Amino acid sequence: MTPVIGKEERIINAWHSGWEADPEMTVSEWADERRILAGEGSVEPGKFRTSRTPYLKEIMDSLSPSSPVREVKVMKGTQLGFSEAGNNLIGFIIDIAPGPTAMYMPTEDKAKEHAEFKLNPSINATPVLREKVVNVKGKDAKNTILMKKFKGGFLLLSTAASAAALSSLSIKYLILDEIDRFKRDVGGEGNPVSLAQKRTDAFKSVCKIYKLSTPTEEGLSNIEHELINSDRRRYYVPCPYCEWMQHLTFKGISFEKNNKHELTSDVYYRCEHCNKLIEEYYKTSMMDYEVAEWRPQNPGHEHRGYTLPSFYSPVGWLSWSDIVKEWLEAQRTRDKTQLKTVINTRFAELWTEGEKTVNENTLTGRREKYGPEIPANAVILTAGVDIQVDRIEVEIDAWGVGEESWGLEHKILSGDPVRQQVWKDLDEYLMRLWKHELGPSFPVSGVAIDTGYLTQQCYTFVKPRQLRRVFGYPQKVFAIKGHGDPLKPFLNRATRNNLAKVNLFTLGVNTAKDTLHGRFNIHEPGPGYVHHNFTFDEEYFKQVTSEVRKRRKGARVWEAKPGARTEGLDLKVYSLAALGLLNIKIEPLVELLQERVRQYKQSGDPAIKQREDPRVPVPERKRGRRMISRG
Repeated sequence: MTPVIGKEERIINAWHSGWEADPEMTVSEWADERRILAGEGSVEPGKFRTSRTPYLKEIMDSLSPSSPVREVKVMKGTQLGFSEAGNNLIGFIIDIAPGPTAMYMPTEDKAKEHAEFKLNPSINATPVLREKVVNVKGKDAKNTILMKKFKGGFLLLSTAASAAALSSLSIKYLILDEIDRFKRDVGGEGNPVSLAQKRTDAFKSVCKIYKLSTPTEEGLSNIEHELINSDRRRYYVPCPYCEWMQHLTFKGISFEKNNKHELTSDVYYRCEHCNKLIEEYYKTSMMDYEVAEWRPQNPGHEHRGYTLPSFYSPVGWLSWSDIVKEWLEAQRTRDKTQLKTVINTRFAELWTEGEKTVNENTLTGRREKYGPEIPANAVILTAGVDIQVDRIEVEIDAWGVGEESWGLEHKILSGDPVRQQVWKDLDEYLMRLWKHELGPSFPVSGVAIDTGYLTQQCYTFVKPRQLRRVFGYPQKVFAIKGHGDPLKPFLNRATRNNLAKVNLFTLGVNTAKDTLHGRFNIHEPGPGYVHHNFTFDEEYFKQVTSEVRKRRKGARVWEAKPGARTEGLDLKVYSLAALGLLNIKIEPLVELLQERVRQYKQSGDPAIKQREDPRVPVPERKRGRRMISRG
């Protein structure tokens, strides 16, 4: 009978295995010989080929036991194959060089997602791994989704957000994924990157530490700090015409655009030496590791550091044209958050915060007349609702192409929200019709209500109104709650973990305020510009500009000035959230507005007629949805 090995003995065995002789095979050799990419979750299923992403070869081989390198650090763009490189390292460890291994991710949900959709399929698709890992599939799989056991070692997948998870075991192989999304401080015990690295102290002379991330903001980025402490390598590729070696940057991308920031030409790379335009299909031969090379900018450092933007993404994945279109869209909309995303995740560059906080007098002085209520270029209305002790405050905004916005009204509904009357007043207000400059009237389409105060009363109001008709027009009312994590995306998936079973959407309010302050600093009407009419008073603008950005625990967050009220800024955030949660494209609504105007001119206002007779139809938009990410 085979004896049962206890947890302590497994750990001791794994620890001793860390001191066995290093294998000569490298991670890239193992991947080319044995790794199979699963059909699920892989762009190109089948046998893994390092030649498809040749820039990964040196990185993977530096993580091999035969290499003297102990730490590998990567600041990267997206769509480059680094997830599969990490899975190759894990597969190599399981099959060739077993030992105690840990992979930390920003959250437990991310760790579970990686295990379920990336790692488990990888193990199941690769025969040499499938036969060595216990309970990858079967009735006990759920119990081991974050712990993989194999002869001579284990793999722990966990969150870097828990001090306990970062201090439990001695580790030989450590993978820290997306470290710029880690919390800055865990349980008051310090930076999670440093805490996790201490787990390798017992294996100091033989450990392998792999840190990687898309970057975030200059001065706040973990991967920036790590790259400074490395040899800082760039991937140099030869020009197919003159063979001049160069690393790819956005400065070298060549294209033409019109005055609407639309791409009007093919996209090339201009050689910095011979000035010839390089077609993108040359990228495959240019990146071949027989001719390309990683060159250190800080030679001699013991740690390897690599920077790789998405311009190197293999042909057939993310194209230069795709990146340029994203860049132009960010320029067109003048959306600071969108621009930051392109710079961080495509250019693999740090975001530099250069904008100043807007002054209340600037916004007050920009007030203007438009209307009668809704200006000509606006096509949809949203509302942000804030519940206070003795009142309910509402802001109504109109939106046009490029999320140009017009404030229509800041309304204060007096009354105790514990009682019903003020809620009735709110309901009546949300159902009112607003007159468009071109003729027709229509109501608010999306409403976001903050549920942080009097939560159950908010749920009671929202639940029957999550989707309803107001004089023939659809209106959605959303329950929202702000979250102060500076790294949290603006809009997040809904949860229903409440007694009322209402969809509750969490907002990354710091991200939203970054977006709004970026828009406040736009000085010419157009995409992203924020208009206000004269119904907004000076007190409102004091509230909108009531917060300043401060550094707290290694992150920049928005904080209220001493004694300042913030309702105006909160309402602006909620109204913007309502627009995002509607999950629609604004451009097609222009055509719908034109149809409403035609109907108005031919037979009168459809909304007014529908209010009088519910059987009268109103024009509706054609179906078509998009996913919106504001992170």
